[in-house]
Amino acid sequence: MHKCAFVSRHQPNSDQIKLATKAGFILVPVGDVDAFDDLAIFAAIQPYHAVCGVHPLVAIEACAHKKTWLQFNNVKRSAEGEPVEFGCSLLRVIEDGEDPADYTL
Repeated sequence: MHKCAFVSRHQPNSDQIKLATKAGFILVPVGDVDAFDDLAIFAAIQPYHAVCGVHPLVAIEACAHKKTWLQFNNVKRSAEGEPVEFGCSLLRVIEDGEDPADYTL
């Protein structure tokens, strides 16, 4: 199992954890980072084999430093007017120089 920096103000949800585990990754929440500070992003992701997050600069930094990128396709699960709750329908794993691999529940 490889460790993946989960760059977000949220904790990973159960679907994301299941999909990451299926793909061979352990999600490690590292908190949010300043999306405009490439040095802060690099400091947060440097110790990890893989990275996932919502900020485009996080993805760019991950690619620039040859990190595996995990892309979750999230789906809204909550009913209208209820607190927002997300699930996940797909995980795409993108490794340097490889075709993406897709994982579903």
